[in-house]
Amino acid sequence: MTKTAVVIGSGIVGLCSALRLAQAGWRVRIADPRAPGEGCSAGNPGGVSVSSILPAAAPGVVKKVPGWLLDPEGPLSIRPTYLPRLAPWLVRFLRASSPDRYRQGMENLYALTRTAQGAWIDLLASIGETQTLRRDGHLIVYRSREQFDVETASWQRRQKLGLNIEEIDTDDLAALVPALSAEYRLARKVLDNGWLVDPLAVCRSIAAQLAARGAAFERQAVQDLAVDASGRPRLTVGGREIAADLVVLAAGAWSARLARRVGDKVALQPERGYSVTWDKPGFSVPMPVFSPSEKIMAGPTRGGIRFAGTAEFTGFDSPPNWKRAEALERLGRRMFPGLTKEIAGERWIGLRPSTPDGLPVLGPSRSSDRIIHAFGHGHVGVTTAAVTADIVRALAERASPTIDLAPYDPGRFSSTLG
Repeated sequence: MTKTAVVIGSGIVGLCSALRLAQAGWRVRIADPRAPGEGCSAGNPGGVSVSSILPAAAPGVVKKVPGWLLDPEGPLSIRPTYLPRLAPWLVRFLRASSPDRYRQGMENLYALTRTAQGAWIDLLASIGETQTLRRDGHLIVYRSREQFDVETASWQRRQKLGLNIEEIDTDDLAALVPALSAEYRLARKVLDNGWLVDPLAVCRSIAAQLAARGAAFERQAVQDLAVDASGRPRLTVGGREIAADLVVLAAGAWSARLARRVGDKVALQPERGYSVTWDKPGFSVPMPVFSPSEKIMAGPTRGGIRFAGTAEFTGFDSPPNWKRAEALERLGRRMFPGLTKEIAGERWIGLRPSTPDGLPVLGPSRSSDRIIHAFGHGHVGVTTAAVTADIVRALAERASPTIDLAPYDPGRFSSTLG
């Protein structure tokens, strides 16, 4: 008898998970009111960033919180009116910033990211999309030796974990990225990193493969999630009740409400991100370029360039603060003076699912191992989507995942110290 699975969420994590389940013989249904990939993937710069393993909750971060409240255009801001609702999450965030928890968080993130390129290569090969992933690395660029040296210790920690880093001097940087402002004097090239040239197109390709395998797409929201007396998941979708042998909750920032319905109280906040994309910037960049001083990523897209790097905690329903997108435009033009002032880029906003410790919620629900949580990936959703899909498939098939899932356990927030 064919096993049935419902994947809640058609973002890149949900789609990759659905594909791996379908390939393992499950009859899959995907439930999401939006079209495949039209959440965070639509405006993501596409980085498959093995090196993105530094949790935002870093030692000393408590000193930065007042500045976040006062700077509405900074790289990370908190709207004061939202602070009362954010407070419990923020307390956990600050607790996660101790040196020991920060170090452990870095190792736990690397456990997920270190195999990201290989997982993406395998998944994309399975659908004939091998040219979608580029493996030319990322550049981290600096204006001065002082800025470069400030980050040396953090990169040395990552090198000890196994990352391959190459230092780039001024002349080589100018030759490698001619369009980059001459203000930038030094760089580090992260050889392990890569990028998807069009994350939305990848989502649509995966969705097409799923449809070809007979998967059904429900363009409806899931109103309820429960477990019946036999331990089987039951969902309410568009007013209809559906039973399934397996449910994968991968609804991104919207996952917490449904997790609570099955007894899993997770600390999750919607973290609003902005990006600006130029389809025809007049120049090209050979790989993603990140400037730590501005906290901005410039990612090459199909013939264009996308700038991203801002985060805002303001809840689900507040209106966009387009000044943050304007700030990205200004920083983008500073990085790449060839961007014309007369033509503005296409602006985008989306909601990342953010946990206080920076780790995803990944593993079975406490109410049933037939409900698998796969959300909360924050800034590494694209990076770890294929890795997560392999873990979901292993859990669904009652096999052992390749990594220890204890650090990502949904129940880790049940403690007041979680």
